[in-house]
Amino acid sequence: MSVAHSYWQLLLTQGLCTGVGAGIFFVPIMGVCATYFAKKKAMALGMVTSGTAMGGVIYPLVVRQLLGKVGFGWTVRVLGLLNVVSLTFCIAFMRPRLPPRKTGPLVDWAAFKDAPYCLQVLGTCCMMPPVYCVFYYVASYARDELGMPYTESLNLVIILNGVGLPARVLPGFIADRFIGVLNVQAIALVFNVVMLWTWLSVNSIAGYYVWVVFYGLGAGAFQSLFPSVIGAYSPDITKTGTRLGMAFTVIGFSALVGGPISGALLQVADGDYTVPICWAASSMMVGTTFTMTHEHELDAVIVGAGFGGIYQLKKLRDAGYKVKLLESGSNYGGVWYWNRYPGARVDSAIPHYEFSDPVLWKNWSWSERFPSSAELRKYFAHVALRWDLRKDTVFDCFVEKAIWDEGEKRWQVTTATSLEYTAKFLLLNTGFAAKRHIPKWEGIDAFKGVFLHPSRWPHEEPDLRGKRIAVIGTGSTGVQLATELAKVAGHLTIFQRTPNMALPMKQDRYDPPVQALPRDQYPDLLAHRKDSFSGFSFNFIPRSTFADTPEQRREVYESLWAQGDFQFWLATYVDMLFDPRANEEAYNFWCRKTRTRIQDERVKEILAPLKPPHAFGCKRISLEKGYFEIFNQENVTLVDASKDGSPILSITATSVKTKKREYEVDVIVCATGYDAVTGGLTQIDIRGRGGLSLKDAWKDGAKTYLGMASHGFPNMFFTYGPQAPTAFCNGPTCAELQGDWIFNIIDHAQEHRLAVAEVLEQAQQEWKELIWKLANASLLSSVDSWYMGTNVPGKPREPLIYLGGVPTYYKTLEEVAEKGYEGFALV
Repeated sequence: MSVAHSYWQLLLTQGLCTGVGAGIFFVPIMGVCATYFAKKKAMALGMVTSGTAMGGVIYPLVVRQLLGKVGFGWTVRVLGLLNVVSLTFCIAFMRPRLPPRKTGPLVDWAAFKDAPYCLQVLGTCCMMPPVYCVFYYVASYARDELGMPYTESLNLVIILNGVGLPARVLPGFIADRFIGVLNVQAIALVFNVVMLWTWLSVNSIAGYYVWVVFYGLGAGAFQSLFPSVIGAYSPDITKTGTRLGMAFTVIGFSALVGGPISGALLQVADGDYTVPICWAASSMMVGTTFTMTHEHELDAVIVGAGFGGIYQLKKLRDAGYKVKLLESGSNYGGVWYWNRYPGARVDSAIPHYEFSDPVLWKNWSWSERFPSSAELRKYFAHVALRWDLRKDTVFDCFVEKAIWDEGEKRWQVTTATSLEYTAKFLLLNTGFAAKRHIPKWEGIDAFKGVFLHPSRWPHEEPDLRGKRIAVIGTGSTGVQLATELAKVAGHLTIFQRTPNMALPMKQDRYDPPVQALPRDQYPDLLAHRKDSFSGFSFNFIPRSTFADTPEQRREVYESLWAQGDFQFWLATYVDMLFDPRANEEAYNFWCRKTRTRIQDERVKEILAPLKPPHAFGCKRISLEKGYFEIFNQENVTLVDASKDGSPILSITATSVKTKKREYEVDVIVCATGYDAVTGGLTQIDIRGRGGLSLKDAWKDGAKTYLGMASHGFPNMFFTYGPQAPTAFCNGPTCAELQGDWIFNIIDHAQEHRLAVAEVLEQAQQEWKELIWKLANASLLSSVDSWYMGTNVPGKPREPLIYLGGVPTYYKTLEEVAEKGYEGFALV
């Protein structure tokens, strides 16, 4: 452009090449940035767009300083150099969060069926011309109508861009922190409409400066927020860039016509600014109306894309219901999306751990008996493809609140990305491990090394080779992690508060299509999972421990042990979890087996003490593969962090400090578990009748009926939650069993034109009493564990799991349904 001498040359360089170039880098920058943020996306994108405002200040000043001194050519070359420098920084530091798509269309055709997305794009197209109308004519209006000198009028565009700098960051902060991006955008747009209508009333130069400042704030807010708003309507994070690109392509054309339309109207009106200003204000009003039409009306909102959520989506959608599945992660899998730490794998054997739909298992082969988290994510991708789930799933949208509207008899659901839905039914599938728990150790924020929680393990595996690593916690996750980290750590220090009575995992590998079980046997096995206490294909032995002789018991124990799964825990003598003597007999066998694998006598007594530290099987049993052997390695240290040992006192900048000594470490892996079962539900601001929050309703303990609904929260159901089989039930079994029942009550309500299904308080109280009765009949209530809610300080001590077993639970659900959903008020 610096050597252009003709109009066509300027049009080609500035109009065409600069526009194409800007589009090529602007859309990827916005798309890449958007994938890094969920809760602070609006402010982040606002900071990105603030660069255009900064350029709107700097470039005119540079031109005014250089044009008269060095001429047009060198002025343009200096601007080009500024571009090269700034873009070099961008290229050097910008990194995509997600790998690039290997294949895929340039256009996401599903977007055209998404009414809120289309309305946002259409509304933005209506608003872009008036926004740029002001930028084009703010100076000429000042000269023609107010008599402002030419040189002074040029400052107005710089002021518009200058005040736009804070206006592009602050609205995003307010949106992310307080009221959501859609609400902030609505305020900004209404403000802009008001400012455009008041343009004609300005009759002094001083007043005009004030008007320009305020309009610049509103315009800056709009320009910073609309990418966040449009990005929020991308249900799949991998398609965020595509949808933004589609929107910007259309919006870019609309931005071009603002100046020409305004000029044409001004010419037709013989220089009267009333006509173009009224057109601009009207167009802004129309666009504002379109963008405020963003609420989704649904039959049901489903929260959580694990087994429970995707099963309900499939079930309800196939029956013709209008539903959306909202997921805080970026893909399907629930806990398996988040748990990707070294060694992460399921400890339920396949084919128990999968859906029963033949469409799925006939076309899927597992590579291991106990699949890794990576293979489970592939399985969920297979399910999503076969069931065509993606078109009704919205990812990266943490549900922040759900409010019951008593007048409308509907739930108002709002996400962290400011999407809003209304639905008759709210179905929560947050699982038992949605909210991580990190103890409040003194100095934890001062640690200067790498601090990791397994549920938020980096997608790009950190290099831990040769590092001094501390693993705090020896639950299921800690056991899996420690086994793997012992292979790479320079030194591994494991802090154990309670021994993990882990059982050996007998892993098998398969060469597809060969599987653990012939496929013609799948239907029978999967159909009878509900007949097992824990949702597998095995049950407790129907006799007591001491009905057998010592030799017979040993043979039974050896047989169960050899299975290499949960059978020593959940297919043993029927009295093991109820009779202290029977329980100790099982523990003694476990203890003898385990101690033979450990060389150091001190370590033996910490990992497998001769005296049971608690009832066997009343804390979550883990499956392990080589865990106890790692303590024979020279690079592994075991710390007894129990109250009677050397508990952790604080974290320093470089160490973990216990009662007895300090351990210097480079990495801390905080495998301290979760606010289990209830935490995922109560972290959402759920408000039922009279504004009562679920967190307050459950402050003294969970209150449910059937472990799926709660009094005061009409038309709300949850799966894999408190007072249901949950932790004592195989996940897919529970998902299908509870999912079918929830579908049936919804179908019943719809068929009979019922507005509300709500638990009766009496039924809820009786269910709670049953939960306690079952727990007190077992040894479970005598042990502090997350089953009893005692792993989180301040959490009520109560049995969170229904201990009647899956068959009894299933029978209860059937009886409730047969009696017209006894225990519910259906109106």
